[in-house]
Amino acid sequence: CIPFRALTHHRHENLLVTGKTMAQSFLANSATRLHPIEWSTGTAAGVVAAHMAETGKNTRNVLQTIEEVQQLVSEYTPIDWTLPVETAEHD
Repeated sequence: CIPFRALTHHRHENLLVTGKTMAQSFLANSATRLHPIEWSTGTAAGVVAAHMAETGKNTRNVLQTIEEVQQLVSEYTPIDWTLPVETAEHD
C-alpha cells in the first residue's frame, strides 16, 4: 500500500506524482520499482485525478477525506495483474 502523500507535493495542490518519478528513499524505491506497482500508482492517481476534477477538490482536500478516495481506488483499480487460471488454461 502506497500512502497518498507519496503521490503529492507539498507546494502544489493539484499535482499527483507516480511511478518512477515519485520521491522516496532508496529502500522504498527498491520496493516500488516493479511494473505492477508502478502501474498501480498510475491507475490510482488517475482515479484520484478524475475525482478531483468531478468534485473541484485539490490534493489537500482529498487528503482530508482519504477514506472516500481509498474506496474509489479499490473499486476502480485492479489489484491483480495476472491472468486468471481458468483463462490461462483455455489458451
